[in-house]
Amino acid sequence: MASWIAVYPLIVMALIGVAIYEHVKSTTLSLPLSPALTILAILLPLIAVANALYFPYLLRRAKSTSAFQRLFPIALQVLQLLLSTVLATLFSTDVLPSAVHECLLETKWRGFWTAHDGDSIRAIQDTFNCCGFRSVKDMAWPFPGGAPGEGPAHADCATKFGRTASCKAPWEQAFQGGAGAELGVVLAVAVLQFASLVFMKSFGAYRETAWYRFLQRAFTQGGGGRGGSGETGEEEGGVTRPLLAGVDGESRGAEANRGVSSRGANGLDDGEHGV
Repeated sequence: MASWIAVYPLIVMALIGVAIYEHVKSTTLSLPLSPALTILAILLPLIAVANALYFPYLLRRAKSTSAFQRLFPIALQVLQLLLSTVLATLFSTDVLPSAVHECLLETKWRGFWTAHDGDSIRAIQDTFNCCGFRSVKDMAWPFPGGAPGEGPAHADCATKFGRTASCKAPWEQAFQGGAGAELGVVLAVAVLQFASLVFMKSFGAYRETAWYRFLQRAFTQGGGGRGGSGETGEEEGGVTRPLLAGVDGESRGAEANRGVSSRGANGLDDGEHGV
């Protein structure tokens, strides 16, 4: 238990660090990854931690008869799982190379070229030591005619920096690698969610709650759970206790037996005195 408590925050911080790094890299290199998705990947480990810490408290409050309070703990777990599933699905579509990716990257680069966004193109070219998109002269910075307000460039990218490779391949690999890293973060959070639930169950974190007893009766007794619960009692913390009805019934039966025995004894005494 102590080792899990020590390792869990380290894993969470590592996942957050990876997600932040990929978000910054995606922004710097203008990768066609949605900033909303990368930010959600940063928040997902924090959501998992809050859910794991708050889950036992919600289970204890589930002793109330309110239907909403009984469903709220499991609803939070389901929502986190749905969020992880959506993010994993979206990131997985960008991991493998495809014609759609090539078209997406070219469209984004062409948008930089048309808008004369030299900063974005230069950041990509300087990071990968390359020039242009498909070739060293394909939509490369410096622009041949110069940017608006500037004079024409004196030399193209390949001549000015002595570069011989285009940027398409390394930029696409960075795109796929970033999506793969984000996918790994999401899957790791899903594993942590499952491990947290198993951990709490193994150490009895919610065995003494009404929610746990409700699920236990529902899944172990089936359709006859209600009828049999009054006879067999309910299990709590590994100890079987008779229900109140059973206790009252046994008490009344014991009192009746004591009354019969008492009357029989009194009758026997009276008979003896009469003799």
